[in-house]
Amino acid sequence: MPEALTRFFIGDQYADLLGLAPHEDLMRNLAPRMTKLIGRTVSHTEERHPVFRELAKSFNLTLLKAQVAHFNNHKAIHFYIPPSLRGDWKIPVEWVDKWSLPLFNWRLAVQKKRTEL
Repeated sequence: MPEALTRFFIGDQYADLLGLAPHEDLMRNLAPRMTKLIGRTVSHTEERHPVFRELAKSFNLTLLKAQVAHFNNHKAIHFYIPPSLRGDWKIPVEWVDKWSLPLFNWRLAVQKKRTEL
């Protein structure tokens, strides 16, 4: 399957130059074509329908957050996400208390922004 995907992404001309064997298997030919068709259909629908565009935007944002969370929590890899992108991705700003003092019905606190996601 890796050869079929490589052939799909770089095209037959370059795959032949690399010596990748042509794949005649139905699934290996059908899967890349279906992926391309679905991609074109989704792209076309996104351009024409604002409701679908918003759904796709929400799904993409959720998927991106899940990928970042996966890499942060399970692989011990930390990504620095610039403040300009944090707003676009709707990542909430988290504050960590460094010092606080209760004062009557108020609380006086010194806080620091949490820098890692």
